[in-house]
Amino acid sequence: MTQLLIVPVLLALIAAVVVVVVVASRSSSRGPVPPPGVSNLGAPGLGIAGFILSLLGISLLGLILSWIGLSQANREGRPRGMCVAGIVIGIIGIVIGIAWAVVMLTVASNS
Repeated sequence: MTQLLIVPVLLALIAAVVVVVVVASRSSSRGPVPPPGVSNLGAPGLGIAGFILSLLGISLLGLILSWIGLSQANREGRPRGMCVAGIVIGIIGIVIGIAWAVVMLTVASNS
């Protein structure tokens, strides 16, 4: 029965990720790049999307988007805080996921 629930949940998750990426990519094009040292724009949209996905537990995709957002922020002279936070949370989530998988495999092999 739980196998029947996995497919709709995965489809909803994929749809949510697509929506976040599309919205983030549209919000990152705000016009001309300001001169160096002037950061009147916020963090890049992909960095914010990566941060949100990392918080939601979609760590690998969040890490990738945060990394792309960080490179955009560095290139355009924009704030990097959300991007760095997304990278850190993504790495922590991946480490916790791997640890959880090792524990579950160990418990399953001992039963």
